[in-house]
Amino acid sequence: MGGSLSGIQDAPSNPTHLAAPVCTATAGFATSYPKVLSTWDVGSIVWSDRAWTYTRLGSFTTSAFQFKLQTEVDRRKASYTVTAPKGQGLDVYVLGETKAVDAPWALAAGEPGLDSSWSEACESLPEYEAGATYKFDFCRRRML
Repeated sequence: MGGSLSGIQDAPSNPTHLAAPVCTATAGFATSYPKVLSTWDVGSIVWSDRAWTYTRLGSFTTSAFQFKLQTEVDRRKASYTVTAPKGQGLDVYVLGETKAVDAPWALAAGEPGLDSSWSEACESLPEYEAGATYKFDFCRRRML
């Protein structure tokens, strides 16, 4: 984690994602576009740049959430801009691991820089397999 999330804007015309948000990640001079998924389950890939899979979803199931942004471990400190479909709002949840998680990638990441408008509102968090089982321990929510 350690990145930031900036505002919400009207979506550009995008016929393949009219009902889905669009996400842009910027890290240094590099820009990427995380996948917007509408289906995921236990056994699904957690991040696009790793083969690690969910072993438990917690509250973050497709019956509770419409979309999931599949980001990259290597871009955890990126700044993300989420663009809603025209005329719609979003509830955005940011999940991750803090330094309390015993994982090499979590130690360097830390919590993202989110202001006080983000609240802690998560019931149960997902777990994933990466040579051992790890659990997300950071969750913040904001209605945009």
